[in-house]
Amino acid sequence: MHAGRMIAVGTPAELRGLLGTRSMLEVRAPDVLAALTVLEHEPRALEVSAFGTALHVLVADAARDAPALVAVLTAAGQSPCEARPIVPSLEDVFLHAIEHAEDTRGEVRA
Repeated sequence: MHAGRMIAVGTPAELRGLLGTRSMLEVRAPDVLAALTVLEHEPRALEVSAFGTALHVLVADAARDAPALVAVLTAAGQSPCEARPIVPSLEDVFLHAIEHAEDTRGEVRA
C-alpha cells in the first residue's frame, strides 16, 4: 500500500520478481551522499537509493555494471569504493514498486 492504493500483492519471492532479470548492488563509498548524486546521473544505475551507510543500486547486469560503477565513482573522487551484488530487500522492491506505480498510475501485481 502506498498513498491509499494497493501497488503490489504477492509473496516476498513474487514481489522480488517485480525487478525482473535486473540485479541489485550494494555500493559503499567514503561519502554516500556524494556517491548518490554521482550515480543518479549514471545511465547504468537504473534506480539508486540510500540504505543506511550504503547505496542500493538497481542495474541491468551486476557482472558488467558493478566494475563500471566503481570506475565512475573512483573518477569522481569516491575512492575507495566497492559494489557487490545482493539479494534485494523488500524495501528495495517497495521503492521500485512505488516508482513504477507513479510512472504508470496503475496497480502492480506480482
